[in-house]
Amino acid sequence: MAKKAVRIQVAEVAYRHDHDHPSAMDVFLACTLPLAEKAARRRAYKFFKCPSDWQIELMYDGAVTAMITMFQSNYAIRPGTNAFRRYLLRSIAMGTVRSYFMRQQNDGIRTVASLTTLPTRNRPFRNKVEQEAITRELLDEVTNFPHLRDPLRATLQCIAALGPHGLLKDHAFTMSGDPDKWERQRRSRPILDPDAIAAAKPRRSALRR
Repeated sequence: MAKKAVRIQVAEVAYRHDHDHPSAMDVFLACTLPLAEKAARRRAYKFFKCPSDWQIELMYDGAVTAMITMFQSNYAIRPGTNAFRRYLLRSIAMGTVRSYFMRQQNDGIRTVASLTTLPTRNRPFRNKVEQEAITRELLDEVTNFPHLRDPLRATLQCIAALGPHGLLKDHAFTMSGDPDKWERQRRSRPILDPDAIAAAKPRRSALRR
């Protein structure tokens, strides 16, 4: 229930003079977390105008992390209440912003007055490492499916062994399908190369024998 100035003074005493006391961190956080909550809410409304509870919570989480890090780091601060106050408030402000925008899934998030102004198609966030792991697991499950016929299983295992570099080829196409616009609108996309698959299958059969 204390005022902001009193909270900062008590936090400074715990930080500077009683840092090694068993309850010093508890006292420090009890004084600073209410300040962090207000700062997170204020900055959330400054950045997003109409922030969601989730955005406010993320900024508050960043401010709390900054306070814990500040106390544990125990950097030396010049004498004087004003120096500690500036360092404390700067740490809270940086914690709210840094924690939020360092998360890749939060990059580019903004508020709008109407959902109708948003584009119908948004590029989803893709984790390449996670996608590659999922692809490998799925490929392994497909190629070792117990109810596949032997010729189909051999073809799938051949495709998996070739990999994308030896398996795919570029296929030219047009989005409209209009032959008159072929030269102007021609694009390419990767497709399976049946010749490469057919050439690789005998070699795998020979290796087995």
